[in-house]
Amino acid sequence: MKIAVLFSGLLSDERCFNVAVAEVKRQLPDADIFCTTWEGQLEHSRVDKYFKEPKIRYNSEHYIHVEAVQRLRSLMTKGPLDLKDPKVIKFKYLISEAGRRLGRNRIKQHLGYAMAYEEFITDEYDIVIRARYDLHIKKSVLLNMCKEVMNNNSVVSYGASDIEAGMLALSDFLIVHKADQFNPEHVYKLVNDKQLKTGEAGWWQVLVEPYDCEVNQKQDFSAVKMDSEPDE
Repeated sequence: MKIAVLFSGLLSDERCFNVAVAEVKRQLPDADIFCTTWEGQLEHSRVDKYFKEPKIRYNSEHYIHVEAVQRLRSLMTKGPLDLKDPKVIKFKYLISEAGRRLGRNRIKQHLGYAMAYEEFITDEYDIVIRARYDLHIKKSVLLNMCKEVMNNNSVVSYGASDIEAGMLALSDFLIVHKADQFNPEHVYKLVNDKQLKTGEAGWWQVLVEPYDCEVNQKQDFSAVKMDSEPDE
């Protein structure tokens, strides 16, 4: 079983970088590890490739913002808005300029992974792992995840607890998939067509929808957690 690990996304903390890469290397000593990020990020001798950061021409969270507007209007019909209400705060942020900007940025993680995959993954690999620099793996879970993917033709991931059963979203703290079950061109087409969705929903589009595979989403935070906020 030939394994490749692709680190991609924002790289602003050398400590997180060193810890994450070292832990993956400890658990998978025979895996090939490739580190990529955007131009202008932290310079590190271990980074294999700096990509030019793309400009996103659409808001990948538009469908979420439309729902937020509808929710706000519904709340307004019931009387004056309580500006301290967590729901009001959330909906107002989603439709703010900052919220819209985040909606554009949150598909850069998929593009960065596609670029890294295209640069480094060849037919020799059986398994590819998508990893982030803010990843903190506290238990030896990687090899078993790889075996599960191979044996069950599945995608295995760790991620946020707010992904509920039935949601078309793939937890994205850590994703393990078969090497032939990802196509960078599919990612680029979705972006060009302004159809790639944000975050976890986007990962579902590119790693689950095109393939006949099982999905196992784990939420054991005693094993895997993040050291910082979601990356781009």
